[in-house]
Amino acid sequence: MKRAILVALALVLVLAAAGCMDSPTNASKTHTDKARGDSAGRSLDAARAVMKKTDPDAVPLSVSTQGVELQLPPDNWSVMFYSKAKGHIYRVTVNHEEPGSAEDMGAVSLTDEQLADQANYNSLKFGSTDAFEQARSGLSEAGGKPTQTALMSLNLCKLPTSQSEPGQWTVVFTNGTSMDGARTVVVDALSGEVTVKE
Repeated sequence: MKRAILVALALVLVLAAAGCMDSPTNASKTHTDKARGDSAGRSLDAARAVMKKTDPDAVPLSVSTQGVELQLPPDNWSVMFYSKAKGHIYRVTVNHEEPGSAEDMGAVSLTDEQLADQANYNSLKFGSTDAFEQARSGLSEAGGKPTQTALMSLNLCKLPTSQSEPGQWTVVFTNGTSMDGARTVVVDALSGEVTVKE
């Protein structure tokens, strides 16, 4: 049960990383917004306010789209938290910056070591909007064709089921709701460096 919860938590990142080879590109773009001021940053702040009612010390684990997004860059987010006091993972969904309630996803034990390696979203240089543009540009430069639908996720802590490091955006350009032919791009949220997965 615990592993199932963690797998669900990191689903997008696991799909993105599994069996992929790195193909770095030099795509670059001056970022147009700070992370705190973009859609995912504002949604994270809204989700934090909701989680304070459950556990004010809860640690944010990840920010991701709630599924395949038809509106790009995305504007609907799912934020995962870990409550060390309760030993549970919680999810807060935020639609157009309107947060829902904190949903208990079940009991999981995460170590202090896993929680210590944490990325501060508000210190990132590339928020969701700029990271998406970096990913789209990088895929185009690598000869790929960005689609009009995508999954997007950012780990804020090192999760045992994910190969992505904290502070890395993973953008998966999908064929509608199908993963057939999907292309994955990783964007470093501090440097903007783009890696296109083969």
